[in-house]
Amino acid sequence: MWFHLFLAKRGYCNLNKPRLSKIITKGNIVLFGYCISSYSFSSLNWLFEMFYKDNIKIIPRNLDNFLTPLALVIWFLNEGHPGLGKKAKLTTKFHVSREDLKYLSIILQNKYNIDTVIKSKSRNLGGTLYIKNSSSTFSKIVKSHMLPSLHYKLNEHSVKLSLPGTSGHFFSLLSSPKLRVYSAKREFSTKDLSNVKYTTKYKTEFVLSSVQKEALIGIILGDGFLERNKLSHNTRLL
Repeated sequence: MWFHLFLAKRGYCNLNKPRLSKIITKGNIVLFGYCISSYSFSSLNWLFEMFYKDNIKIIPRNLDNFLTPLALVIWFLNEGHPGLGKKAKLTTKFHVSREDLKYLSIILQNKYNIDTVIKSKSRNLGGTLYIKNSSSTFSKIVKSHMLPSLHYKLNEHSVKLSLPGTSGHFFSLLSSPKLRVYSAKREFSTKDLSNVKYTTKYKTEFVLSSVQKEALIGIILGDGFLERNKLSHNTRLL
């Protein structure tokens, strides 16, 4: 719960304690987790317009302009999970095709000289990019953005980038601390803003920093979702 409190005290979400959720996966594996959502801001609207088509999350074809080392490491540390199908909202559907995976593989090769092997799933349900013969290159790119306690992940047998394509999504924050609690180096305000009541003017004029934008790209590539009910509404992170 420390992560929720960390965000709430800085004004990103409600201070009320999230409800613990449970899901039983294949093999009768029981997972527990909390769903944390942000307040809505107009500064998130561009991300919704970029990543969503007909209210379904997609891989945008201008992603090469936004996949920075910080976005890359947050994506790497974010191991997304599938959800509960029919019980999920439309906005938490994520379609990832083999063509999407090929596009991302080309970005990694052209931008960072990282070679990958593609393993895709059927029915647009995502896949994995396994980093091939270039893990040392990948490590040099992302290591400075990670806390030392997470450096061991760069030495694992399979260094990979996962895309959790789903027909639906139940909750974003599962029990593993490696999910939404990345512990990557991120810049938040240290001021306690938990009692601030945000005005429409504030939500309209709030501007994301470059670090926040890069971090959000990484979150959305993982198990982060956005919600915007109407064009006249602002967007929030789920």
